[in-house]
Amino acid sequence: MEPFVIAPPTAENRRRILFASSEAHPLIKTGGLADVAGALPAALRELGHDARLVIPAYPRAVRQLRELRTLGDLRLPGARQTVRILGGRLPDSELPTYLVDAPGLGGEVRPVGRPRSSKSPTEPSQVAAPHRPTGESGRPHRWRPGCSRTPVSRG
Repeated sequence: MEPFVIAPPTAENRRRILFASSEAHPLIKTGGLADVAGALPAALRELGHDARLVIPAYPRAVRQLRELRTLGDLRLPGARQTVRILGGRLPDSELPTYLVDAPGLGGEVRPVGRPRSSKSPTEPSQVAAPHRPTGESGRPHRWRPGCSRTPVSRG
């Protein structure tokens, strides 16, 4: 039996991957998703893929991102204010990371975590402000994680 080897991507199979997550270690962590979102894109990048990460601009994340700079502003359909996109790198890797700063879409954004009465005051608390993901039409999406209607190409 031949050993399983992960070969670096070639020009034909190199992927451009954007990971969108609500948390990513070491910037912000409330559970296991942060571990995956912080490690998997970095590992794919080391293999030669163009992997990047995008998360909300939590104050803790803004303070920790290296080489932080404003990349631009976006106006979303139906929004009164623009959304600012920040860019930088994770503190412990070269992974390009984007932070979405949207103060006009519902107040301060905080990740889900332990309640304020927790014995661990460093953990994030409270639930993120309610939001309505919308498509180009401005209508709410009916998409749920894991239920994509778009077929995935297997290469």
